[in-house]
Order: sequence, then structure tokens, then C-alpha cells
Amino acid sequence: MSVVPMQFSQRFVAKATLMIAVRDRIDQLKAAKQNVVAMAKVSQPRISSLMNGQIDKFSIDSLVDIAERLGLSVAIAATTPVSSKPTSSLLASS
Repeated sequence: MSVVPMQFSQRFVAKATLMIAVRDRIDQLKAAKQNVVAMAKVSQPRISSLMNGQIDKFSIDSLVDIAERLGLSVAIAATTPVSSKPTSSLLASS
């Protein structure tokens, strides 16, 4: 499970956390690329972009969809600390 404090660009951190979790899951599956494509229900070029870290080509929604199709559970938590400065964190686990 990855826990990332969201202090700067929250969307970027969320996307990066999801992308890393999905890439780790693909590595963990040790499946042929064609099998990953079928499981994720995306094209081969999309998987290549994901594996090459091309974060700008993915929305948070598309990364959540891919993560779920690959068997990951995605949870987003938002909290307000005592300092009244809003923070949140994103959790992704298999």
C-alpha cells in the first residue's frame, strides 16, 4: 500500500500514486503484455505509455479504471488537520 501526503499538486500526486501502483501490479502479475492488455481493457500503446511513465496521457479516472480491472482496490481519503490546512492522501493496494 502506498500513502502519499498531498501537499503540492494534489492531482499530480494522485495520478503518480495510481500510476506507480498500476505499474507495480503489472510487474507483480508477470503476465504477457497481451494478457495485461486484455485484463486492463486498454490498447497496447496505452499500456506502453503507462509503463513508460507518461503521466500526462492519463486521467485519474482512467487510472482508477485500469487499477480496478487489474485487481487493485483504490481508496481516497481527505482529512482536515488541526492546523486547519487541508490535506489528504491517496491509498492504492492490491
